[in-house]
Amino acid sequence: MQFYSFIMQILKFIYYFINKLRHMFINFTFIIIFSIIIMFLYTIFPSNLSEITTSINNPSALIINLNNNLEDNYTPIKKNKNKIINFFERYFCFPSSSNSVYEIAQKIKQAQNDNKITGIILNFNKNFFSNRTTLEYLGKKLKNFKKSGKPIFSVSHFYNQNQYYLASFGNEILLFPHGSVIFEGMSIKKFYFKKFLQLLKIHTHIFKIGRYKTAVEIFKRNQPSKLSKKIDYFWLNFLWKKFLLTISRNRKISQFTLWNSTLKYLKQLKKYGNLTKIAKKNNLIDHVYSEENLKKKFIKIFGKNKNTQNYNFITLENYQIFNKKNDIPHNKIAIIFASGSIDNNFQNKNCMNISKIIQRIREVNNNPHIKAVVLRINTPGGSAFFSEILRKELLNFQKNKKPLIISMGDIAASGGYWMSTAGNYLIANSTTLTGSIGIFSVVNTFEKILEKFGIFQSCLTIKKPYTTNIFQNLNHESKNFLQYSIEKGYLDFIKLVSKARKKTYLQIHKIAQGKIWTGLIAKKIGLIDKIGDFDTAVRKAAKLANLQDYEIDWPTSEKNILEIIFEKFLNTFYTFTHQIFNIKFQKFIQNISFFLTNIVQLFKMCITPQKNLALCLTCSSIQ
Repeated sequence: MQFYSFIMQILKFIYYFINKLRHMFINFTFIIIFSIIIMFLYTIFPSNLSEITTSINNPSALIINLNNNLEDNYTPIKKNKNKIINFFERYFCFPSSSNSVYEIAQKIKQAQNDNKITGIILNFNKNFFSNRTTLEYLGKKLKNFKKSGKPIFSVSHFYNQNQYYLASFGNEILLFPHGSVIFEGMSIKKFYFKKFLQLLKIHTHIFKIGRYKTAVEIFKRNQPSKLSKKIDYFWLNFLWKKFLLTISRNRKISQFTLWNSTLKYLKQLKKYGNLTKIAKKNNLIDHVYSEENLKKKFIKIFGKNKNTQNYNFITLENYQIFNKKNDIPHNKIAIIFASGSIDNNFQNKNCMNISKIIQRIREVNNNPHIKAVVLRINTPGGSAFFSEILRKELLNFQKNKKPLIISMGDIAASGGYWMSTAGNYLIANSTTLTGSIGIFSVVNTFEKILEKFGIFQSCLTIKKPYTTNIFQNLNHESKNFLQYSIEKGYLDFIKLVSKARKKTYLQIHKIAQGKIWTGLIAKKIGLIDKIGDFDTAVRKAAKLANLQDYEIDWPTSEKNILEIIFEKFLNTFYTFTHQIFNIKFQKFIQNISFFLTNIVQLFKMCITPQKNLALCLTCSSIQ
């Protein structure tokens, strides 16, 4: 009877669980279908549901809401989808998912000559994040806009150093009461796994070429080596000084004012009482305004909208790019983006979608209207196997004699530089991290874990030159084979770089060995051809293709409605959690997430084809 009762309890629990799951599924399906119907009706009958202005009747301010990541990518949204997204943003408070720096740059350039736009308001949110080269590019566009004589105002409750960098290009930096300006500096954050792997009884086998290929240190040490610290400090210090120099020139204040010591900052805090006063006394901001007073200020500058009783403005999302008719529409320069770790995992947004990039290269190659290509690279590298696949695809593309310009973004190192050697001309920012020419391999075996639990595996195989079994230690032949493949991979890497850069093997070997270079030094030692940004690359492509008039052919990244809904939901949840939890808890969660992401990425990459990695872990760990 007891057994019968036990079985019945289990069956009841299963029934209860399935029943609850069924209700949840039905409710969720109903919400999705109901939302789609509303949006469908809205797009067909826009009527009076939306009060969002998409046309400018009076001279207005262009509001640029920088809420989330400022992305080095191009993700245009079609006009019909724009209505849907505006509807959700307005009535469900869903924030914008991302900001394409190139789309923002296009609209800023247009606004510069648009008589209906009389100024720009940069509205920052604490979740805003961007990398160095993307900030520099947008900063240049803001600087050009200011030359038109139209003002730029920056508004925020809080400025971190990335936000403040962009704000420094404007005319006035405005802060709400009880706000602050915080500089945290730059740092390299890496986790070291030696002790962790030992505790888990994971046997790590490391093979590498290149004295400065310090990526493997995280597996074999518990802290960085002196050599690693020395080299990393050199280029990190360069990036930080340039960052401060730009802000210093924009604001006409000394770098010492920007970067106070902790002791001096504490003294100022005791003297002035709060962070807002410190920012004002140090000339980091121009004025402190309440929301009501700021509204009055902007009404005086941009005029009053009688319908909304607010100042005249249009948001960046609703400010449409004018369609220009090109007299020579057949002349196009195609843009291809290669961002993320080189690993064909399209489900991970931090990895390249190799198949999609290859498809884009072939489409561009077969299009007679496209006369040149700019390949925008932003990657710390990854699989040597996939790096070579992409390089060969780019070499095939060049058989049609179309110029291929490499535009290096924040990082184009290791496997990223491997790809770059296929280009006709290499351009990088002065702060781009490149080089790191070296190869390594990490193989983890788990025989020690099994031994701890008294489990032993016997494996009888027909002998092969190289075999791996994660539950057995590497034998002598396998270790020799792996070491040889690493040495051969490094030799191939040096040869293809020396051929592409027209230098000898010894010249490249001297500057290789896994060493990281900034774009400025890379130009001096011959690894790149010119210092410049994305615009420089486009102009060079036009010059090599002998184009006077041309259009930019951007890649499309269309999303279906369910993807948009799901993405908006995740962003809303993210914003909500940021509002209810304190900053310390947020940073704790971010650190845990960063740690877990590192572990998953590293262990996954260790099982790539041929197990050879052309990866710069240091480059991708800057914060």
